[in-house]
Amino acid sequence: MASPAGLTTKQRIVQATMNIIAEEGLPNTTVRKIASRAGVNVAAVNYHFGGKDAVINESFAAVTKELRDSFRYLKDVDGEAMVNLSMFINEYSDIMFKYPDLLQNAIDLVIRDRVVEVDYLTFLQSEGIDLIKSTIVRIRPDLDQLQAHLKTLQLISSLSYPFLLGDFTRVVLGIDLQDPETRSRYNRMVAESTCHPGC
Repeated sequence: MASPAGLTTKQRIVQATMNIIAEEGLPNTTVRKIASRAGVNVAAVNYHFGGKDAVINESFAAVTKELRDSFRYLKDVDGEAMVNLSMFINEYSDIMFKYPDLLQNAIDLVIRDRVVEVDYLTFLQSEGIDLIKSTIVRIRPDLDQLQAHLKTLQLISSLSYPFLLGDFTRVVLGIDLQDPETRSRYNRMVAESTCHPGC
């Protein structure tokens, strides 16, 4: 049954979970808070998901879908490659910093338990990395195959490493990438590092 906003009960529960994780962090996410935010009772959360872990897993899938969707800019081969890359970087970065606890927890799980299958990693291997690399090659046709791979690694690392460092960048370096303006300036630098000097 869909709500007036068009979301089913299950979708409202997932959205509520994502919002709580974004605002309060993963450790502060409880079934009671999820139920309250979604406008349902605790029994409804348990009925649809069986518990908090399953809701969090579903939330992770929803976030990774958002990350996958950000690659749509790189699929636009008719658009200006540098503009497309910048739009991808901004949206991708915003998603990562919106749900840091959820994504860091999932990454930790993948690193510790290598048998865990994550659809997003499969997407990166099958399509995502190639989309980034082909966009970089459109911007830098002078690059050979190895250089294109290295630029792709550089871009992925530039987006991922500050996110994985978490509060370290703020505490030690005095850089708060949670601040949208600071993150925007950083993203511009990341995008510019892919193009010709002076472009």
